[in-house]
Amino acid sequence: MGYKSYLKPYPEVISDEGIEGIIDLANLKDASKTKIEAKPETFFKLTYPTSDITKVLEQIDLRFSSPKDTSGLFLFEGLKGSGKSHLLLLIYNLFRHKEQAAKWLVQNNLTCRIPGDPLVIINKFTDDPHDAIWEMIFEALGARCY
Repeated sequence: MGYKSYLKPYPEVISDEGIEGIIDLANLKDASKTKIEAKPETFFKLTYPTSDITKVLEQIDLRFSSPKDTSGLFLFEGLKGSGKSHLLLLIYNLFRHKEQAAKWLVQNNLTCRIPGDPLVIINKFTDDPHDAIWEMIFEALGARCY
């Protein structure tokens, strides 16, 4: 007997191509908003606060709520399929979609204080390479990069 008789995927992870088994940050630019990456409420509904997620949230909270020196750089390493993109999308949604994030944090008894109006820039460099990160920052700020 196969897994099919025991497992039933959420409807939110099924597309015309079959089961959406990976998080692809490039799907944030999906204009049709049919991909899970472009639907923060659905993403939060399907996200369980694992120990890795909890650690990342603790460090982000510490970074923005403590006078202590804390790292502002996070390096996510791991094998393919180990959850790196899921963590990155979670962080994106925490900063970008604060209302949905606040609900999810409360539901899961978690704390993560985020600054008032952050500028969020996300880019998948394998799909959209840039010579300098500054180009994206200046563009997002509406300024020219010389």
